[in-house]
Amino acid sequence: MCRIIPFIILTTVFTSFCLEKSNVKDVVTKKDVKLLEKISNSSERPVYLIVRHDGYPSEMHNVTTQDGYKISLLRIPYGKSKKHPKIHRKPVLLSCGYIDPLLSCLVLQEDSLPYLLADAGFDVWIGDFRGTPLSSHVNYTKTDSKFWDYSHDEIGYYDIPASIDYILGLTRRRRLYYVGISYGSQVICVALASRPEYNKKLGKIAFLAPTVVTGHSKLPGFIYPAILSGLTGDVNLDKL
Repeated sequence: MCRIIPFIILTTVFTSFCLEKSNVKDVVTKKDVKLLEKISNSSERPVYLIVRHDGYPSEMHNVTTQDGYKISLLRIPYGKSKKHPKIHRKPVLLSCGYIDPLLSCLVLQEDSLPYLLADAGFDVWIGDFRGTPLSSHVNYTKTDSKFWDYSHDEIGYYDIPASIDYILGLTRRRRLYYVGISYGSQVICVALASRPEYNKKLGKIAFLAPTVVTGHSKLPGFIYPAILSGLTGDVNLDKL
């Protein structure tokens, strides 16, 4: 419960923030950035330390996309039993909700899917996206309007392939498994449609609570994805 509350707070604040900043041309202020960072740090410890506190090994990896965004990958290389940690395990990449992909995969604590997969013998990776608290850019800060000038298309075209290539390169595997949860299912569809060569780099794909087009949803929890859909032309923001 202690890690669910900060996530709910972050979701609420971030949604309100995005309603005010729905036009990508608006400049995000330093006050906005500090507020998001404060809320995202409300769990009082980095996410990789949360994983270690739960009894699992964890690693943080940094990936730079072709267009200069720096995103993170959280790795859980093996399960709590620590049996044969050097065995080459099959990698699986999890992509979760947009607002805080790393923490949102762990809100169920010991029943969280990354832990279950690690205990089942997989090399687990949790992917991050541009625009999240841990992301940055080689040239722009989060107060620059150009930092926020992207949509689903760029996340699918750049972020997902960059994560896949990094994992396959490090693990020396030809393919990995992919689990898309909510928004994670949407961006992998963009990735495979815009860069079909990545179909050969995926073994199997699983979708959990998939969202591909959320522009027509009226639920408060989908307001932010609806805004992003509006940026790509899926919905008229004036009708929200």
